[in-house]
Amino acid sequence: LALQLMNEILELEREEDREILRILREVTGRLRPLGAELASSLAALVEFDTLWARALTATRWRAHLPELLTADEEEARGIAIVEGRHPLLLEHVEAGAGPDVVIPFSLELFPDERALVISGPNTGGKTVFLKAMGLLPLLAQSGILPPVGAGTRLPVIRDVFADIGDEQSIAESLSTFSAHLANARQILEGAGPGTLVLMDEMGTGTDPAEGAALARALLETLVARGARSLVTSHLGAMKRLDAPGSGIVNASLLFDPDRIEPTYRFRKGRPGRSYGLAIARRLGFPGDVLDRAETYVDSGELEVETLLASLEAKERTLAEELARTEEAREESERLREELRRRTKALADRERSAEERAREDARRYLMEAREEVEAAIRELRDADDSARAERERDARSRVEAAARQQEEAALQTRSRRRKGRRGPAAAPSGDTARRHGAGIRVGDRARILGSGAKGVVRDVEGRRVSVEVGSLRFELDQGEVEPLPPVETPAERASRGGGGQVRVPEVAASSEVILLGLRVEEVELALGRALDGAVVGHLPQLRIVHGKGTGAVRSRVHELLRQDRRVREFRGGVHGEGGAGVTVAVLQ
Repeated sequence: LALQLMNEILELEREEDREILRILREVTGRLRPLGAELASSLAALVEFDTLWARALTATRWRAHLPELLTADEEEARGIAIVEGRHPLLLEHVEAGAGPDVVIPFSLELFPDERALVISGPNTGGKTVFLKAMGLLPLLAQSGILPPVGAGTRLPVIRDVFADIGDEQSIAESLSTFSAHLANARQILEGAGPGTLVLMDEMGTGTDPAEGAALARALLETLVARGARSLVTSHLGAMKRLDAPGSGIVNASLLFDPDRIEPTYRFRKGRPGRSYGLAIARRLGFPGDVLDRAETYVDSGELEVETLLASLEAKERTLAEELARTEEAREESERLREELRRRTKALADRERSAEERAREDARRYLMEAREEVEAAIRELRDADDSARAERERDARSRVEAAARQQEEAALQTRSRRRKGRRGPAAAPSGDTARRHGAGIRVGDRARILGSGAKGVVRDVEGRRVSVEVGSLRFELDQGEVEPLPPVETPAERASRGGGGQVRVPEVAASSEVILLGLRVEEVELALGRALDGAVVGHLPQLRIVHGKGTGAVRSRVHELLRQDRRVREFRGGVHGEGGAGVTVAVLQ
C-alpha cells in the first residue's frame, strides 16, 4: 500500500511539472512579440538603478564633480586633488567598522612634476594613499563621482600599472625581490604618456645600495617616458632625488613624535622620517639593543634625520603660532563685529533721540505760535477801551507759554545729555568759563538752548537764575554762557524792562530761498519767512525750493497745509519759476 501511494505521489508531481511547463510556454508565447520592448525596459531599469546607486553613493561620500583633463590640458595645467579620501575607508566609517574619521589629503602636481616619492613611518598611510590615487581617477572615468572636494582636476588615464604588496611564490620560484623585478619589467614595457604608475616600497628586497640605485634608475626612466608615477620608499637615497629640473618631488605622511603615532596628514615638498627605532622603542624592544643600533646609523643618514627632526619641530611650533594667531584674528573679528553692532545701535538710538527732539521742538514752536497768534487776534479785535486789559492778558499768556516751552526744552536737553554721557568731569580753563563756571550776580549771560540774553539775578551752587525781559529762568551753570559786560544798543533795546515783552524783530520779505537745504531744515527757514511775511502784512510769499527729487517741495506743501496763516498755495507759473517755486497766499 505504501508503494502504491508513493507511485501516485510521483505521478502527480510529474503532472504538476508538465502543467507548469505548459503554462510557461503559453505565457512566453504571448509575450514573445513584446520581447524587444521588454529587453529595452529591463536595460532602462538597470540604468536607472545604477544611476540611483551612484547618486546615493556620491551623497554619502560628499563627492564633487571633478574636472577631467585631456593629455594636452594635463601638460598645461597639471593635476589637483582637493580633500581626497579613500572610498573604502569611507565605507568602513559608515559601517562603524573602521576609524571614526577619515583624514583627507590634498595634492597638486604641476606640469613639470611627473613623479612623487612618498616617505614616512610604517603604518603611516603611504600604501592607502597610493591606492586612493589610483582609485579616484578610475572612479571618475567609470561615471562614479569620487570622494573629492570642489576644484579637483583629474587626468584621463589610459593604463594603470601597480606594484603593491609582496607577490613572492614558491610554486613559480619567485622571491620578494624577483616578484618586484617582474612587475617593474612589465611597467617599463607599457609606461608612457597617459599612464599612471603606482609602486610601493620601491627598491626593497635586496642590498639597500643596489636597490636604491635600481629604484632611482627606474624612476628617472619613467619620468623621461612621460608617465605619472607615485612611489613609496624608506631609502634615504630616494629622498634626495628632489632636485630642480628632475621632475621628481618629495612628499610625506606626518608622524607625531610625542605620542609615537601617525597623523595620516599628507605634506608635499618635504621627505618624512621613518621613525623605525622610535617605533621599536615604543613597542618595548630592548633598550640596549636600540642604543647600539643608533650608533650604527650612517652619519649622512643621521644628519638627514636630524635635519628633518629640526624641520618638523619648527613646523609644529609655526603651526601652533599660526593657530594662536588665527584664534586672535577670529577674536578680533568678533570684537570688531560687536563694536560695529554697538556703534550702529548707538547711532540708531541717537538718530531716534534727535528725531524725537526735533518733533518736540516742532510741537513747542507750533504751540507757542498759536498762543502768539491768538493774542494778536484778540488785540486786533479789541476796542480802545479794552485794549490795555487785553494787552496785559495777552502778555501774561505769552509769558506763560514762553516759560512752559522753555521748561519743556530744558527738560528735553537734560534727557538727551543724560542719555549721551555719564557724569562729566569738572570743566577747566576757557571751557569752564564758557559753560558758566565763575559766573556772578549781575553778569550778562546767554541761555545756550534758546540763545536768549539776560542778566544773572541769583547764583546758588550750580543753579543760576537768569532774567530775560520779564521772565526769569532757573538753569544749571552748564546751560548758560557768560557775555561781555558791555551790551550793544540793540541788545539793550531787546532786553528792555518794566515788565514788557519785546518781540524780536523779524525781517519781512516776499521771497524765501530754500535751495541747498535738507528736508529737516526746511521747517525752521519756512516758519521764519512766514512769520516775517505775516508781521509785514504781505499778501503772499514766493518760496523757491527748486525741482530736484521733489522731497523739499513735498515738505513745503505739507507745512503750508498745516499752517492756518496760509489761505491757499499754488505752484509757480511761467515767469515765476515753474515747478521750482510755490506761491503761498496769506490770510
